[in-house]
Amino acid sequence: LFYFLVFFLTFFFFISFFFFNILIIFICVSSLFFFFQAEDGIRDAQESRGLGDVYKRQGRAWQGYYPRSAPTTPFLRLPPQVWWWKSTVARHPMAVEERCGSPLVLSIRGLLQHGAADAIRVQAVEQGLVPSGTQHAEAAGRRSSSTAWLARNSSEAVDGLFRRVADLFGVPESRLWPRMAGEMLQVVRYERGQEYRVHTDWGGEDPADRFLTVLVYLTHPPSAGGRTHFPRGSCRGPAGTSRALHPAKGDGIAFYNMLPDGNFDEASLHASLPVESDEVKWVCNVWVWDPARKYQPLDFLQ
Repeated sequence: LFYFLVFFLTFFFFISFFFFNILIIFICVSSLFFFFQAEDGIRDAQESRGLGDVYKRQGRAWQGYYPRSAPTTPFLRLPPQVWWWKSTVARHPMAVEERCGSPLVLSIRGLLQHGAADAIRVQAVEQGLVPSGTQHAEAAGRRSSSTAWLARNSSEAVDGLFRRVADLFGVPESRLWPRMAGEMLQVVRYERGQEYRVHTDWGGEDPADRFLTVLVYLTHPPSAGGRTHFPRGSCRGPAGTSRALHPAKGDGIAFYNMLPDGNFDEASLHASLPVESDEVKWVCNVWVWDPARKYQPLDFLQ
């Protein structure tokens, strides 16, 4: 009987100790859960208050991730007339002109020489093009083109384009690499009837995002259709106000996806209108990020 009582009391002690520890762990976990829930609630309330303050001050809603710091990459400010830019990495001057005030869109004549434009197009064909994708599955039906991604160090023509963009926009060229402030060069081919309906180049989910888009035409524009259209833009053209731009071969369009306070510019919404002729439209995109990237530019395609 004595041994039985010792065994029973010992067993009871260990069982009680076990359940007591389980209870303590449950209380601690519950406390942490409610603490983080309360903290999230406070953060959401502060964020909502901050978003409301932004709307009151600026009259526009904050887009995407909040709060986002003001970009550190400078905005290119131009005189009212055409500015002839003498690049340190190009032999000939280039004409730069503001075409839209909202979003801020610049036209760049002679950004790429015709020989370099042809070389990039041939390189994309040799590497192989695939149906264009998007980061968001629900947007996939809005795009019907073909795409190739070229590494910056894959050819002199590609590297030269990155150097010119860096020189013009005051970005250290050493930053225009994946996992930093750049991506690989995106080359896009549009055939008859193909388009990319209205979209933005920014994603908005993270602090780091596309700050600047430089779109370069690798061929002469189609005789019908295929223009780059800014439906919310305030732009001008040779015949007056125009939201649809059509650069010549080797020329570029540059537009800012962000505003000086770090908010995204809703007016940067744009589209590649359908090609309405048998001529093929070729373009390429250089993107500048602010701040630096956190992941590879093609992670979403893996």
